[in-house]
Amino acid sequence: MLEIEKFIPQPNFFVGLLFKEGYWFFKTIRKQPTTIYAPWAFDEGVAISAGGTSGWETPVNADAKNYLEPEEEDIVYQFFTGISPSTTKIYLQYTQREDRMNLISPRAVPGPIGYWDGEQSPYRDPGPCTELWSVHDQVPYLNGENA
Repeated sequence: MLEIEKFIPQPNFFVGLLFKEGYWFFKTIRKQPTTIYAPWAFDEGVAISAGGTSGWETPVNADAKNYLEPEEEDIVYQFFTGISPSTTKIYLQYTQREDRMNLISPRAVPGPIGYWDGEQSPYRDPGPCTELWSVHDQVPYLNGENA
């Protein structure tokens, strides 16, 4: 069993999410089967130079469908990020270049704070520290640093 499985709500659990406008509470009706591994490469798989970053990206498939955005307003995604190689640092931003709650201004990337690294969340066993929730029209952007 992966460590994150105890953080995945079961049907009939109550969940509360905090947005700029306030809290949103809901009851889970059902859950999709857990997708354990969905590999996605930053910068379309092109090598990132040492100390360089990928730029802000969000995972999309060949049809430009965003993996992390639910297609309908009544669906919420929960996901955890496993990182490989372990020296990589992943920075997060909601929504790209827009102030969100306590993220008053975009942090410097690369920088000393605001990232997950592969030691905290290995690819084969993502850490609970990377838990994110995604709703329709609120998409997280990620930036990978080759540390």
